[in-house]
Amino acid sequence: MSLLIDPSSLQCPDFTQGIYTAARASLTNATTTDDMAATQLANMWNTLNVAEQARYQAHRRQEEEEQENRLRALEESRSRQRQEDAQEKEEQAKEERKKNKAKYLPVPQRGIPTQLPVLPSAIATQKLQRGLST
Repeated sequence: MSLLIDPSSLQCPDFTQGIYTAARASLTNATTTDDMAATQLANMWNTLNVAEQARYQAHRRQEEEEQENRLRALEESRSRQRQEDAQEKEEQAKEERKKNKAKYLPVPQRGIPTQLPVLPSAIATQKLQRGLST
């Protein structure tokens, strides 16, 4: 059972009031007066209240620990998810680089050419190849 109210904030009732007459009567006898019975009721209430306070504090500590555990588990889950996402992105990037090698070739650090390259025509290249092979 969950305690909703902190027992340490409760005040001991005044057992000398008329609504507690029946409770005092059960403790009253030839050697015990109404005032003594009210004092006994107050002592019993205080004893039970101390026990309830201890139970309430233990319950609060347990709730706090459970909350911390839930937060820790959530953070671990998020961290694990971030790592998995990063690994998946890295794998996709590797796959992309593997598929499109030309796209990811390094760009050489050269100046802009000032002369046009001399490229022989296809016919000249074929004649040169035929002439070298014979």
